[in-house]
Amino acid sequence: MPPAHTFDLRDCQRLIALAEHRSFAAAARALELSQPALTRAVQALERRLGTAVFVRSSAGVQPTDVGLVLLERARDLLARAGEIEAAIGRADSMRGVELNLAFGPYPAAMLLERALVQFCAAAPNVAVRTFVGDWADVLQRVRTGQADLAVLELSLALDDPLLQTQQLREHAAHWVVCRGHPLDRGRDATLAEILEHRTVAPTRMPPRILEPLLRARRGAGAGFLPSLIHPDLMMNVRLAIALDLVAALPLRLVRDELAAGTLVTIGHEPWMRTQFGIALPRRQRSSAATAFAEVLAEVDARFADETAPDGSPALGSIAGSTPKARPSRRRA
Repeated sequence: MPPAHTFDLRDCQRLIALAEHRSFAAAARALELSQPALTRAVQALERRLGTAVFVRSSAGVQPTDVGLVLLERARDLLARAGEIEAAIGRADSMRGVELNLAFGPYPAAMLLERALVQFCAAAPNVAVRTFVGDWADVLQRVRTGQADLAVLELSLALDDPLLQTQQLREHAAHWVVCRGHPLDRGRDATLAEILEHRTVAPTRMPPRILEPLLRARRGAGAGFLPSLIHPDLMMNVRLAIALDLVAALPLRLVRDELAAGTLVTIGHEPWMRTQFGIALPRRQRSSAATAFAEVLAEVDARFADETAPDGSPALGSIAGSTPKARPSRRRA
């Protein structure tokens, strides 16, 4: 490792910004620097280290192997700096009145609105800021201190030394398609059959879900998994209906569409279950974040009570009526 004096907190901020934005121009805007100033700073760091930290590629600016090691150190250093600021009272006074949250798209659709209503009613003087995005972005935000609390795919954060995690209840996910889709055949489709069709999701799939899907896919299949990514989960439902896409969802999120017969289920695998969890920084935690975590656990418990033991929704009790008789499965 280089001597300590060659690497400071400003270098940490520059490295992390470049890794997040993959562009000198975008990273410079985020840091409120000019692009030439950021370029010179990174070049100076590389000269001190005697090796490249970033390289340009077709996917944008990417860290080298040395850059990846430095990024891990940079995140840890910034977390420690935040702890020191809290200890001397400069950071804690702000966190007492502002709460920054980061949610993955699935728990946001299932839990966020109810949790916000309950928390903000009890703590009206706390300013709340929310971010909903890809699992990796949510994890990055809570690791770097941009979020005081995150709700994310737990498998990505379980072994993270910077985070303390709390598991939420699991919910079964089912493959769904619109009425009249080629897979709407009155029986469950096999996983290989499903993967021959285009899929839609609000985020990249975590490795624990992606691995069995890749094993089941026959040949080239339908290309990337998912085929279409859009962060708004409920827009994904509309896209699935409009474009004949396949989606994997906890059924309670589409209870109205299922009851109306607009969507139909075509299969479920035992490993297709949500694994959400709350992630909080180990070293620095606001009282507002702790209180919000307690509210989330209460909301999640009530949400689970509204589902059947297998995780699927009791459509009659949720929608307030018995599900409608579904029309013919064949399109005109």
